[in-house]
Amino acid sequence: MLERGLDIPPPVSKENADEYFAVLAEKEADKDAEKWIEKHSTEDSNYDLGSNSRKEKSWVGDVILFSLVLLIILFLLFIWFVIWLTENLTMSTM
Repeated sequence: MLERGLDIPPPVSKENADEYFAVLAEKEADKDAEKWIEKHSTEDSNYDLGSNSRKEKSWVGDVILFSLVLLIILFLLFIWFVIWLTENLTMSTM
């Protein structure tokens, strides 16, 4: 016997009418829910995801600037310390 790959529901009859109308009611409820969501969802077309980007860039820039200044100060202190050591430290002779 040749089987079909299609899932065709049986025709509506008195025996399966309740089941058929229950499925239709569920589909209608789903459509109503989708319509409600569509009606009550707000899309703000003026909302810009990058609106805080200037503040964030400024903050990141400040952190980078602070880090660079700190590194330069530490480097200069290290150079000063090396110079001080070479001038004030004498090698002891054995």
